[in-house]
Amino acid sequence: MTTTLARIIGGRAGSRVTPGNPSFVGPENPQWKRNFAAKYWEPAWQAVFVGGNDSYLPRVRAAGFDGVYLDKVDEYEWFEEHGE
Repeated sequence: MTTTLARIIGGRAGSRVTPGNPSFVGPENPQWKRNFAAKYWEPAWQAVFVGGNDSYLPRVRAAGFDGVYLDKVDEYEWFEEHGE
């Protein structure tokens, strides 16, 4: 199973994901439309992914998967280089 941040957040928030909305969403990758950099160290991001029974990770586990693959965990480098 694969998904994107936009699908997860858009589904939870019922709104369109854009850079800065929610606050932990960074710029869109021009080579991969609807894929955004994420500030995964922010509490708001962590709440979506591991913040309780309604967050993403417990729902993946409940569906019978053993875990998830998080791509771009070096994204912090982009934010450091661009002063964000």
